[in-house]
Amino acid sequence: MNDPNGLLWHDGEYHLFYQHNPHGNLWGNMSWGHAVSQDLVTWNELPVAIEGNNEVGIFSGSAVFDSENTAGFGKAIVAIYTSATSEIQSQHIAFSLDKGRTFTRYEGNPVLDENMSEFRDPKVFRFNNEWRMVVVKAKEHKAAIYSSKNLKKWKHESDFYYPDKEIAVWECPDLFPLEVGGKTTWVMIISVNPGGINDLSGTKYFIGDFDGKIFTTHQEPQWLDWGRDNYAGITFNDEPQGRRIFIGWMNHWLKDNRDMVVDTSWNGSMTVPRELSLTKKDGAIKLVQTPLVETEVVSPTDPYISFDQSEQLIRVGDYTAPYEGDPQLRVLRDHGSVEVFTGDGTVAITMAGKDVI
Repeated sequence: MNDPNGLLWHDGEYHLFYQHNPHGNLWGNMSWGHAVSQDLVTWNELPVAIEGNNEVGIFSGSAVFDSENTAGFGKAIVAIYTSATSEIQSQHIAFSLDKGRTFTRYEGNPVLDENMSEFRDPKVFRFNNEWRMVVVKAKEHKAAIYSSKNLKKWKHESDFYYPDKEIAVWECPDLFPLEVGGKTTWVMIISVNPGGINDLSGTKYFIGDFDGKIFTTHQEPQWLDWGRDNYAGITFNDEPQGRRIFIGWMNHWLKDNRDMVVDTSWNGSMTVPRELSLTKKDGAIKLVQTPLVETEVVSPTDPYISFDQSEQLIRVGDYTAPYEGDPQLRVLRDHGSVEVFTGDGTVAITMAGKDVI
């Protein structure tokens, strides 16, 4: 499994769709796997939701609940995903009338095709009684914004561009509002590959404004995670408590042991769900990540986890993050991973693999 897709709350269930190979534990036959949960901790795995193959992959995307039947499918869960061949990536939709257990692909697909080979990962959300999509033109470092009234016909509104020669591609965008200081501020999340910490893949976020057509940033991008293993993350649509909850793929695309099948039957995992909020610190607006599972609060004396107060650096293995503040850390260890959060939640370091066990 890799990228989380279609994160959605609907009718008492959190839906986690995800990139998945139903026929093996290496990359291939890209499809949407599916799991549901009532508490974001215990998950029930369901049959494959949308199956692809090595000729036409079902790549990353999102899901919405069309409560007003804008698409004409009924009150349906609608998945919006990238259909990928070796030559073209275009955006398709499929709908489910049984709480996501089965999907029917729309006969009029694709709903958005710009005749591009690197055009993927649509995140769709509701805005002022219409739909908005943010989707990347991957090699151009652009997040394209589209509008629609019915999820079928899409109008291009703008491209958000930020130059960075060190980054190969942008992937897996997300765009959402959060409150800070009594003001609504918008956050754009972009996964970059490579071009992350130590030139691996990673995730950046931009703080700015969005008027329904144009996203404008007003400060330099920042790292969502200072570790090596938090990629392609997006947030849930329709979270019932109004929380902005994020899940990322706990791995990265460039490490030698990403195919972790030598000692296990599984390959790939997700971060713990994290509630996102905003705070003002050091003259900038920063994301705060609060894990929605029980963590251990520790003083950083572990040989693998440490805090250098003289240099104001948190170290986890070979990775460091600049930090000024409370030296206590919130730490979650699993069989093959460690997720570290500062006391104020403004810095996270996520590491997975055999070397962190």
